[in-house]
Formats: sequence, C-alpha cells, structure tokens
Amino acid sequence: DIYTEKKHLVQGNEGKKKVTWSQEEYAHAGMQLMYLSLKSWQRFTETWALLERTARLGLFEPHRRGAGKFRGKPVRVLSIGGGPGYELVAFERFFRRYVCQSSPLQLVSLDLMPGWKPFIDALGMQFGVYDIEAQESLASVAARLNARDGHVPFPSDGVTYVLISYVMIYVTTDAVCNMLRDLVNSGAVHCVLVSERGEQTAALGMMEDRGVQVHRLIDQGNGLDERQSAWLSGATRLDPPRDVDIPTTFPNVPFEDGKERKNRRMGH
Repeated sequence: DIYTEKKHLVQGNEGKKKVTWSQEEYAHAGMQLMYLSLKSWQRFTETWALLERTARLGLFEPHRRGAGKFRGKPVRVLSIGGGPGYELVAFERFFRRYVCQSSPLQLVSLDLMPGWKPFIDALGMQFGVYDIEAQESLASVAARLNARDGHVPFPSDGVTYVLISYVMIYVTTDAVCNMLRDLVNSGAVHCVLVSERGEQTAALGMMEDRGVQVHRLIDQGNGLDERQSAWLSGATRLDPPRDVDIPTTFPNVPFEDGKERKNRRMGH
C-alpha cells in the first residue's frame, strides 16, 4: 500500500522540502503501477468536479457563445504537476461534452518526473519536465516543447488554462504567486484552476492580496474549504450559463462528509 508509509513526507531530506514521494520513488516501475491504478480515480473525479463547479460559474461560456476571442479558437491546457495526465483526460472529455467539440486542444503535462512521459505519449498529449520554482515562464516552456515535438507555435489568439493539482502546498512562495499573478493579469492565461489537499490553502489569500480574482468553489456552509479554486484576472466577469445544465457527476468529491464530522467534534 503506497500510503502506509511516506518517509519523504514524514522525515524529509536534509536541506530539502518534505514531499509526498521522492522523484526516485516516483520513477520506480512498481510504484508507477500502484500509482496509476489507485490515483487515476481520485485525480480524474476531482478534476471533473472542479470543472463542473467552474462551468456553473460561467468560466466556459465564452467558448459556447462565441464571445470575444473564444469561439472556435485553439485551447491550450498546461497541467502543472500533471504526472501521467489524469487531469488532462478529464479536461478533454469535459470540454468536448459540455463546452465545444470543434476547438483544437493542446494538452500538456508539466512535471518534475520524466518517467511519466511514455504515459503522456500514449495518450497523444505533450510532456515536459518543468520546475515551477525555476521561474521559467509557462509560455516559454510551451514554445520549447512545440519546437522539440515539431508542433506549430500556439497561436497568439488562443486561450490558455492552467491546471495545478496538489502542487501549491509545496511551492507557495512570493515568487511563484507573482508569476501566476502576472500570467492571469496579462491575459496570457484565462484561468488557473487549482486542486489542493488542505481545507485552508495559503496561496488563495496571497493571490487575493495581489489583486487576483479568487473563487472558492466548494460550498463554505460547513466551514472554510479552499481545496478547489479558480483564479482569474480582476477584470474578468463571469456570466453563468442559462441554457445548459451541468449535473453533479461525482457527489462528495472531494469528500466533505469527514469535514462535517470534524465540525461536530469541534462543536460547530
């Protein structure tokens, strides 16, 4: 069981931050087999739920209604910490089902661990080794990958989304938050979609302090819950859909029943 003992999370390495598993552990074939078998369900369903919530806010309506630059334009999705691509699979299927069937999609997984590349290649997506703390801009890394893989440059009138899954817990620094702020405020990225483990996520407040529009997507009625959020330019206005129903496909994802029990124990 890969969850029985996470030595690198509990102990860490001297001079390095604690992480869930080390890059050496992620590269182990047996570890990859277990990870692919177990984490696929969580990452796909949580990303799908994240997209449902943002769709209800109206994030994808410009694609559907032909507003501004969006209708039929190419869409690029950069998944930071994207590993073997579960989040990208969820985005592709959700987008095709509920948003637009014709817009070209460029799906890119960016991760520290190069061993995920064969899985991304098998899905027909792109992969790049990327360290968000190294301060290489996402635009430059995407251009580098296009040049390497023989793809045409992503058009300037395309729309870019960034998915960040369970990464901010490790990289919430002023430098990283400044970079993400600049991406959304410049229009280079339409929206950053974030999934995190903790019900309190420091990055949200830091982004708000920088003038970024932050939406906490999970119902706050049972207490603070910042595990899923959407970050946009302060100038962006969302118009909820009026002619499409976005169902809840995976209730209680990410789980909230444990949060209710915790609140009862605390007397809330």
